Amino acid sequence: MIVEVQHANESKNIPQVTADYLDAGYSVMWADESCFSKDEFLIQQFNSAFNEDGGRAFSPYRHSSQRIWSEFDPSEWFSTPDGWQFEDPNPDCSHEFQRDRGDAKCLLCGTQYQLHSESQFPMFSPGDRSQMHIANITYVRGADDALEPDGTPHVHIWSPENRGERSTVSTCSRCRAKKISSKSETVIDYNAHSFEQLETPEMQHCDHEWRRTGSGEECWKCGKPKGDDGMGMYF
Repeated sequence: MIVEVQHANESKNIPQVTADYLDAGYSVMWADESCFSKDEFLIQQFNSAFNEDGGRAFSPYRHSSQRIWSEFDPSEWFSTPDGWQFEDPNPDCSHEFQRDRGDAKCLLCGTQYQLHSESQFPMFSPGDRSQMHIANITYVRGADDALEPDGTPHVHIWSPENRGERSTVSTCSRCRAKKISSKSETVIDYNAHSFEQLETPEMQHCDHEWRRTGSGEECWKCGKPKGDDGMGMYF
C-alpha cells in the first residue's frame, strides 16, 4: 500500500505513476491538503478514498494499469497542441481509424487521432473531411470494439490483396477486417471470410463495363475487379 502526498510537484505524471504502481502490485492513494489536519493524517479520508472509488485511490484488484488513463481527466494534467484536444469531438461515431499520410483519420467522420507525446493519452482533432483522400460513403458491417486492450483507439493498417498498389481490396494486418472500395463507396466488413463476400452497394447495382488495368480487369464505373470467368472475383 502506497500513500503519496501530492503537494508541490505539479508536473508529476500521476496517471503514469499510478499505472506503474498497479503493475508492481501496489495499491496507491494520492493525498492532498484535505487529507490532513494541522499535524495529523486523517485516516477517514484514506478509507473513503478507496470505498468511494472517486479517482483518488487505486488498487490492482479494481483497476487495470492498461486502462488507467480513462480514470483521469487528462486536460487537468497536460496541455495539447493547437487544434487538438483530449475530448473526442464526435463521440457518437463508431470510429474506423486508418493511417492517411502518417496521421490516423476516421473513415466515417474525418476525426484525426494520435497519442499525446508526453502523457500517451489519446487526443483528437476534428479534422477536415473535404481533404480526406477516401471514398465519400463508408459502410461498416459487424464492427468490432473500436478500442485496443490498453484502451487506445484501434487504427487499421490495410494491406492490398495481391493486386498491387491499385488494389480495391485490403485486409487489416491488426484485426480480421476486410475492406473493398468502389469509385465512391467503401465497405469495411469484420465478418467476411473471403473477398468473394465483399461488394459495395454501388457494385451490386452497377451495369459493369470492364477495362484492362495493370493488375487485370475492372469495371471503369465502379472499380469492381473482374475474374477470369467474367464475374467479379477477389484474391
